[in-house]
Amino acid sequence: METECSTEYIKEGLAKIYTDTEAISFYNPIQEFNRDLTVCLLKTFTKIREEQKQQQMEIDNPTNKIKLKIKQNNEGIKILDALSASGLRAIRFALEIENIELIVANDFSEQAVKTIKRNLELNGFLDENKIKINFSDAMQV
Repeated sequence: METECSTEYIKEGLAKIYTDTEAISFYNPIQEFNRDLTVCLLKTFTKIREEQKQQQMEIDNPTNKIKLKIKQNNEGIKILDALSASGLRAIRFALEIENIELIVANDFSEQAVKTIKRNLELNGFLDENKIKINFSDAMQV
């Protein structure tokens, strides 16, 4: 993936994060490949998961009709970003991956939690329906 920079924010994938002094201290550019790979893997996982839901069918022998036997579990996946820092990974997941029910962006740093909130707002996440910010020790989540 390509990273775009400006004086206000860094753009990675479909996500943007602020570049001011407080926010940029939580950005690790070396991890970009790791974030790209994680997005790729989760896209594949959710696609396979949805295909498996659709394949749950059986043939009704007396009438030769195909009857779909899809579970009522239409929920998306839930993701914990335990050490979220800037929130970049959580934001990328929300913007780039389908079928996500909830992402918890957690950090134990009060400043990181403030940074996550600002970056969520920058990316248009004004409510916490898809991404929930959590201030806690990762071992407690």
